[in-house]
Order: sequence, then structure tokens, then C-alpha cells
Amino acid sequence: IPATLTYINMDRSLTGSPELVPYPDWRSNTAGDCANSITTAYRIK
Repeated sequence: IPATLTYINMDRSLTGSPELVPYPDWRSNTAGDCANSITTAYRIK
């Protein structure tokens, strides 16, 4: 999984394995961009 934090869109109909959507977007999950990205997610509620 190339994203630190993802979610599953429950509004889409599933025909197999659900697609993991990066949160909040792909840009925020870019490796090496510590100033503008999510490095680690811990205890998400």
C-alpha cells in the first residue's frame, strides 16, 4: 500500500476487493516530502 492513511468509499458498489483511497489525497502521501505530507498515522479514531 503506497499510502500512509487510506479509507474505503462505502458509497461505491463492490464487485470484489474494495479500492483503498488515500487520505486526504495522493500528494499528501508522497514519500520524502516531510514538510507537506503524512509521515505516520497513530491511533486514528
